[in-house]
Amino acid sequence: MKSIYRNNIFILSLLIITSISLLHCANNRSKPTIPETHPDNWMISSSEDFHGKIVLNSGSAGCKQCHGADFDGGLVDVSCIDCHAERTNICTGCHGGIINQSGAPPSGLRGETSDTARAVGAHTAHLNSSSLSEPLNCSDCHSVPAFALEINHFDSISPVGSVVTDSIAEIIWGRFSDGGTANWNRVEQTCSGTYCHGAFDGGNQSNRPIWNQNNQAECGSCHDIGAEPANLLWKHQYHITTANLDCAVCHASVVDSTLAIVDPGLHINGSPDILIADTSICNVCHVDGQLICTGCHGGLDNNTGAPPYGLENENLISQLAVGAHTSHLDGNGLTNGIDCSECHTIPLGLTDAGHLDADNIAELNWGLLAGASSSWNRNNAECSNTYCHGNFGGGNPSNTPVWTDTDQATCGSCHDVGTNPSDLAWKHDYHMTTAGLECADCHSSVTNDLLEIVGLNQHINGQIDTLTADTAKCNVCHGDGPISCTSCHGGLDNSTGAPPYGLEDETLTSQLAVGAHTAHIEGGSLADPFACSDCHIVPDTLTANGHLGADNIAELNWSPLAGNSSTWNRTTAECSDTYCHGNFAGGYSSNSPIWTGSVQANCGSCHDAGANPEDLSGKHKKHFVDIEIACRNCHNLTQGQFNKIIGPQYHIDGEKTVSFSFAGNFNNGTCSGLPNGCHGSENWYD
Repeated sequence: MKSIYRNNIFILSLLIITSISLLHCANNRSKPTIPETHPDNWMISSSEDFHGKIVLNSGSAGCKQCHGADFDGGLVDVSCIDCHAERTNICTGCHGGIINQSGAPPSGLRGETSDTARAVGAHTAHLNSSSLSEPLNCSDCHSVPAFALEINHFDSISPVGSVVTDSIAEIIWGRFSDGGTANWNRVEQTCSGTYCHGAFDGGNQSNRPIWNQNNQAECGSCHDIGAEPANLLWKHQYHITTANLDCAVCHASVVDSTLAIVDPGLHINGSPDILIADTSICNVCHVDGQLICTGCHGGLDNNTGAPPYGLENENLISQLAVGAHTSHLDGNGLTNGIDCSECHTIPLGLTDAGHLDADNIAELNWGLLAGASSSWNRNNAECSNTYCHGNFGGGNPSNTPVWTDTDQATCGSCHDVGTNPSDLAWKHDYHMTTAGLECADCHSSVTNDLLEIVGLNQHINGQIDTLTADTAKCNVCHGDGPISCTSCHGGLDNSTGAPPYGLEDETLTSQLAVGAHTAHIEGGSLADPFACSDCHIVPDTLTANGHLGADNIAELNWSPLAGNSSTWNRTTAECSDTYCHGNFAGGYSSNSPIWTGSVQANCGSCHDAGANPEDLSGKHKKHFVDIEIACRNCHNLTQGQFNKIIGPQYHIDGEKTVSFSFAGNFNNGTCSGLPNGCHGSENWYD
């Protein structure tokens, strides 16, 4: 019979009443006149049949069958709410009321009273004010219902949708209690990841207070108070350890010099409250708030702000925070000091955004001198692609100095000093290797003969500073300034400037830098010499724009003689579409001579010499085949017998030079004596 009753129990309108409060309620009320559906002891709190215990163990779903979904009458027209009206929305009826009115349990729902019991634990300590903080709200850890019978108050919905009754209060973090990873472990009875106990920037993230133990919120349990400042943010460590300041210096509104909380309302409130007790202490480093870099970053061995010690007291060059700062900022025998802004963003004020970050890692932000392609690898402490260490024309771009090492900026680490000039631009290689010059001959304002830097402000300054020490050395090749091509491009086998050797000492015609230069510039039996300007721009002076380029590759710039459709393929070393080699009316326009080849300009390579006249224009075919006239009959100034060129000045000159030489019945100078008088007596060729 009792099992039937227990399956049809009624719910109280509010929270399940504790044994003590329910006894008080029962003793002050007479048993209501209701149908005999409940056991006799339904209203006796000490009985096993007491309705509060039944609901606590079995839930409220059965009550709704008779008393309605809102427990205010239902089928039997008997309201649960009327009986407990004075306790509506008063949490203390079930959860508290003896020690305080907060609702924090002085006893559990099953009569627990010791704070070592999980149902009681530290509820009162959290809900009462203390010397450490103002009272917390129930809603900081739980969902507080507006009505006792709300789902998730003492009933809950299971993952499959059924109503489950336990007496376990669900933890639902609210306000600032959740530090991002807040968690309640019911088995171990510990909280973790809560803001209130250390889960904040610089706090003790590993703090896990046990719910049913005492004395776990002593000063320093959540964040350090000076003994272990490394557990805090680097800013705290720096000010506490290096500057030897107390918490009260910066947090005077919260704590005093004895570490006593002076305003609990500003402690554990979700915000760091800062009030400077004595600004003169700060001004030792910060001077009325204005940024003085050396206060934190330097001052022991220099006034540059380059760390002689790091913000965590590092003082060794082998440590990242120190490294090569001083050698860069102080300057040395190689250059004047380099500004901080070449590697970092310099704040205008101490509190500028990006200056005092959550970590103590200085971000790299490269300046114009270092170069936009510069990079920093923190893992191996290396810089790379910086102008300062070789990333420039003719420099050593693969140089990657290690920040925490020493003696890496020796003369020659960034560019060659004569031992391997081919690593530099070709101009250096040529002048050092071929001409035998020293660095100081051309850069006397920067270095001397001993490779000592004599102009610190002109070394590693973003400019190429050139000052000739002795112009007489230059004049050996360059004269008094006007260009003398042969000094660099020729002069051994001719005076044309056509390379008998290349700028990198090439000497073979099979090499691009030499090739057919001499054959073109000297001329020969086929044509007079060509001018350099037929294929290149010839500068007026040595330093004319475009002459001394970054590489040693001569640009091709075709003249009208070569033709504006001419092309050069450096990969295959071929010229094509040039007038000189067949690109003219009736010529072999497909002829593509190889620059480094030989015997490619024989008679007939550019136009037909009679063997295959149909390859030429129709006029040539008519005269060669039908009338059997030889080339020399119409071009006697250019060609003689056996197709030999007798007038090189008329050959490959951009003109069609026509002159006649006929024997027998042909009248010299006219074609009127030809068979059938093809052209009459007029000089048709004029």
